[in-house]
Amino acid sequence: MSRRVALSRRVCELVMECTNEELSFMTVEHVAILLEVNASYLSREYKKETGLGLNAFIKGEKMKRIAQMLIISNENIDLKALT
Repeated sequence: MSRRVALSRRVCELVMECTNEELSFMTVEHVAILLEVNASYLSREYKKETGLGLNAFIKGEKMKRIAQMLIISNENIDLKALT
């Protein structure tokens, strides 16, 4: 497995395994720090491998979680806190 594929897989695992609260604070820079790589390098390599920008992936995952919470919850949800 190439380093690029391994890196994009690690990014996906990291984002998918984090809690909703952790995801609400997740940024490209935060992911880069956790993976101990440069943020620009990480973004560039992620896009090369997946065709999707890393920031777009993170935002998309946030929106999926928000949608899930809205569907399953009867409580009021502070959407600003999640995005």
